[in-house]
Amino acid sequence: MAEVSHWVERTHTLEQQSQALEATMARLQAEMQERERVEAALRRSEAQLQRAYEDLEHCVEERTAALREANDNLVLEIVEHNKRQSLCKQPKIG
Repeated sequence: MAEVSHWVERTHTLEQQSQALEATMARLQAEMQERERVEAALRRSEAQLQRAYEDLEHCVEERTAALREANDNLVLEIVEHNKRQSLCKQPKIG
C-alpha cells in the first residue's frame, strides 16, 4: 500500500511539474511573440527615420542650391552696380 501511495504522490508531482512546464512554455512563447512584435515595430521606426533623414537631406540640398543661386545673383548685381558707379564717376569729355 505504501508503494501505491508513493506512486500516486509521484504521479501527482509529475503532473504539477508538467503543468508548471506548460505554463512556462506558454509564457516564453508569449514573450517571444511580443519580442518579435517589438522588433518589427523597431524596424518600421528605423525605416521611417531613414526616410525622414533622406527627405531632410534632400530639402537641405535644395535649399543650399537656392541660396547659392541667390548669392551668385547678388554678386552679379554688386559687380554691375560697381561698374555703373565707376562709369558715372568718370569725367565726361566733350
